[in-house]
Amino acid sequence: MDIEAFRKAGYAAIDRICDYYSTLQGRPVVPSVQPGFLTNALPTSPPEVGEDFEVIADDFQKLIIPGLTHWQHPSFFAFFPTAGTFESMLGDLLSSSVSNPGFNASSSTYDD
Repeated sequence: MDIEAFRKAGYAAIDRICDYYSTLQGRPVVPSVQPGFLTNALPTSPPEVGEDFEVIADDFQKLIIPGLTHWQHPSFFAFFPTAGTFESMLGDLLSSSVSNPGFNASSSTYDD
């Protein structure tokens, strides 16, 4: 994926996230799928060549979302979600972009 493809996929991913959150209240809190539903929906082998990111995003929408318990749903009261705010998602995106480990060189050396 080159920079422009990343830019396009990134904007599309943000749009999908916004669409998800704008429709969240109308979704059931817990999934109605049967255990193991995803196994039958997956291909028997991986693709021979890489897929366009839109195909992957469509699969996520079609295959993963239906099996989720929606922790951010306004009627979900079992736990308090912590990383589902828009600010935290943007923070994750920014922190992933620099690929720096969260330590310095001195933390990986020690004296016997």
